[in-house]
Amino acid sequence: MVRLFTRSGWLALVVLALLLPAGAQVDVRWIQASPAESVWMDISPAGRWMTFGQYFNTLVYSLPDRQLVRVLRGAPARFVGSRLLAVRTDKGLELRDMPSFRLVKRLNAGAPLQASRDGKYMLTSAGEIQLWQVTPPRLIYSYIRRYSESVALTADGRLLFVLRDSGMIEVRSTADGRLVRQFSAVDTGDLAVSPTGDRFAIVSARQVAVCRGDNGQLLYSFATDYWPPFVMQFSPDGNYLAAGYGMYYETGWWRLWRLSDGALVAGETYPFTSENEVWTLAFSHDSARLYMQFPYRTEVVDTHTGATVEEWHHPSNRVLGFVANDAWLAVANREGISLYSVADGSLARRYVLSHMPVTNVISPDGRVYVNYPYNDGITVFRLNDEGSVSQMLSLPLFPQTDLDEPRYFQMNTDGSRLFVLDTMDRLYSVDVAGGSPRLLAERVKIFDIVPDGSLAVTLEDEVRVRRVPDGVVVRSFPAGDDIAVLDGGRSLLIAYSYSTTDTYATYRLLLHDLQTDNLLRDGFISVPKELSAYGGLHRHLRVSANAEVIAVTVAVPAEVDKRTDVYTWNPVSGEVRLVARWRDGFGGQTVHFGRNSNQLAIAGRTFFAVADNSYAGTSSLYLNIWMDGWLGETPEHLRYTVRSPQKEDCVDPGYARSRFANGRYRRR
Repeated sequence: MVRLFTRSGWLALVVLALLLPAGAQVDVRWIQASPAESVWMDISPAGRWMTFGQYFNTLVYSLPDRQLVRVLRGAPARFVGSRLLAVRTDKGLELRDMPSFRLVKRLNAGAPLQASRDGKYMLTSAGEIQLWQVTPPRLIYSYIRRYSESVALTADGRLLFVLRDSGMIEVRSTADGRLVRQFSAVDTGDLAVSPTGDRFAIVSARQVAVCRGDNGQLLYSFATDYWPPFVMQFSPDGNYLAAGYGMYYETGWWRLWRLSDGALVAGETYPFTSENEVWTLAFSHDSARLYMQFPYRTEVVDTHTGATVEEWHHPSNRVLGFVANDAWLAVANREGISLYSVADGSLARRYVLSHMPVTNVISPDGRVYVNYPYNDGITVFRLNDEGSVSQMLSLPLFPQTDLDEPRYFQMNTDGSRLFVLDTMDRLYSVDVAGGSPRLLAERVKIFDIVPDGSLAVTLEDEVRVRRVPDGVVVRSFPAGDDIAVLDGGRSLLIAYSYSTTDTYATYRLLLHDLQTDNLLRDGFISVPKELSAYGGLHRHLRVSANAEVIAVTVAVPAEVDKRTDVYTWNPVSGEVRLVARWRDGFGGQTVHFGRNSNQLAIAGRTFFAVADNSYAGTSSLYLNIWMDGWLGETPEHLRYTVRSPQKEDCVDPGYARSRFANGRYRRR
């Protein structure tokens, strides 16, 4: 028996079936990640480890060699002493042993804010502030924090500072949470405290006030540029204070002050740009270095001289897909093209090419690369076996040619033919050896090709199969909403809009034999209605080469939880079943299926991973719910929560919807 809460009260529901799939979680084979766009940073007290926290993942690096040793699901993360790492996950706050990363304990606690150097105390936040004794775990003190209030734990673990919105600072003992002293603060704002609590700093509109920790007396008032800092931290020895600011497309700045005399050691104010914003910062364990994280680089400053001693650049990667019979995964960034082994994630080949990868494609054999960087024509490169890059072709655009700005590329297997869909909805075929674009079709919404490039399938006012290079139509189908050439060019999938409710759109999936037009499979799939408005269905739906697994990425503003729904399409019955739902870091990201359907790649903004495609034949994730006496449209406010009976873990929270196309429940 489960209960659903609606606006009208509690409704008793009978659960008829709940079959959780064995492959509900992503079966990741390997993952590569970049610290780009990290919003949290921490360094272990002994200086052996460093973490970069993104919104859903935590990257752990060894120091001083800066080698990536682990990617953890969940963020943020904080070192709790030198032997524990606390990571906030969807299952709770996990304490992991270092360096084995073995799970030691899982607490029902929020995100880790701070921890004492000796690992005895930890401060967490999830609606309320909680002060924990770590070993054995014990909640010492908690309170509901108001929006304008701030809290900080001393690194020696003795004191907890709480800045109330009334302007009073409470200093509490971590041993038992009792009030040690309180006094009036010079201002209200974000709070940072020195390792021993002898000083604290408060952020106000355009200044940072440094005060005595025993009575709140003002010691220094440091001016800041433009905006108050986002991040602020005392050094482990208490001799320095660092602060920084940055948002998307704002004026970024950072400052480093010496607290013995209040002198400004170093600082910088950057122009209005998206790449010079300080998102987070941390001091080295010995206070000799200040690490500052910008969107795409980490800058290291010597705290004694204020000089920048190192810059660590983090290019943003763009996954191009599987190449060379799925042996490699191709990835492009500003510095070139990398081919990673699908088996173990090792770097198989690296091509150095300084460019801006915006609209690009790589041939399925991994030997030809095409890029359009928005500021020049289309350039075709040969990727040679020895790792060098040579230019094969440069295609000028309008007015030199009829070809307008490209918005989508495809290439045949050996890279001898390039297909370009431009912003005027015209599809061109380009013989790479000859170099002249040839018009295949106009008013094209999307297209796909067979692997050898001899046929192109276009979605126009109807679906047309065109011969290449003359563009002659050899067969046609009624217009649909999405198309895909599958199974090595032997079959064609067409998705047709079937029915729509206020929240969901149902599509009919028809799989045809591309040579004979015979219907091979017929099925239905329902997706959130908003997907059609944000780039169209083809931007969100990916199908495996054998058409047995379908991934739908749900990542639109109207959806609070960004996720990927994985379905299987039975080749015999045609039934489409939901078998998995990914959230956190993997959910809502782009999915690339391999050509042999045995693996898939997940491409995020700052990571990419290869996983086994083991979903075919997986049990359904459907939850059948019957409501006594109900007959009518599905209520928009109806919510459900699915929980594991063994662990009480929340498997899936979301909105209820009907299994029937007309959006109705039937009477029991």
